[in-house]
Amino acid sequence: MVIYILQVIAASLWTMLEMVLLGAIIIYSTVFLRYVEPTVVVCMIEPWLREMGFALFYGAIVLKLYRSLVDYRTRKAHRYVIRDRDLLKYLAGFLVFITGYLASWSALTAHLATEGHSHLVQGRTREGLAFSVCKSVWWEYVTETGELTFIVFGLYLSWHLNKAAGSSGDPSELSERRALSIALLLELLSSTILYVGRHLVWLRAHPDHVFLAYFTRMHLTITLSLFLIFIPKLWCAGASGSRDLPRRTYSTTEGCQEPRFCDALTNGDLEASDINLSQMDPEEIRSSG
Repeated sequence: MVIYILQVIAASLWTMLEMVLLGAIIIYSTVFLRYVEPTVVVCMIEPWLREMGFALFYGAIVLKLYRSLVDYRTRKAHRYVIRDRDLLKYLAGFLVFITGYLASWSALTAHLATEGHSHLVQGRTREGLAFSVCKSVWWEYVTETGELTFIVFGLYLSWHLNKAAGSSGDPSELSERRALSIALLLELLSSTILYVGRHLVWLRAHPDHVFLAYFTRMHLTITLSLFLIFIPKLWCAGASGSRDLPRRTYSTTEGCQEPRFCDALTNGDLEASDINLSQMDPEEIRSSG
């Protein structure tokens, strides 16, 4: 089953969806860190994993929405083609920005540690149970605000995409647009509730309750989003009976706006009379030649 999923992804050229999967794996690892006893090293590593996973997962989702929006807005005029390599450049730039931000935070934290400031703080529940927890600093407010602002920006793109596309297009594209929008909305609602509650009861909440809150947030956002995005695609691929999936090529079918052209180019049975060059990616034209 795992091999088949990888074959479907490779055949479909889902570059951004592959980044979504990678980001999900990184975010899952943060829950394991929250399960262990907090230490200075754990408190330093966990934000890196969270933000890098967030950048990959939601950065790829927002970029997919952006490309779809550009495709629909330029479909009736001069077409501007955004290829996978362009999206990867944008995503790489976002990752560089996040890396610089986290490096600055880590340097400041290390400097404060040399001056005797501990990254751990003691908390106590109402029952008198004492526990150690990573100290909440003002950088976290900036980080959380940045995350939510980025999600709101993605929802803004989704709103404009729904206005531009409406109910037109291939049903699979419509399903994917809805899944991506729901993924952003789930993250906005879940993270807002978690962050507000965390800062209100951070030093009084039982550690098990805090872990359960993060565990629930992860499944309400990451796991549910993965199901919404990938299950319809895998279901359609399985229903078509395409067990012998085509190999990856250098052209991209994600940017193709006519599914029958994409399939024909892949299978090599496209008639010249069926080609509308205005609806095709220049990369596809050169590849088919």
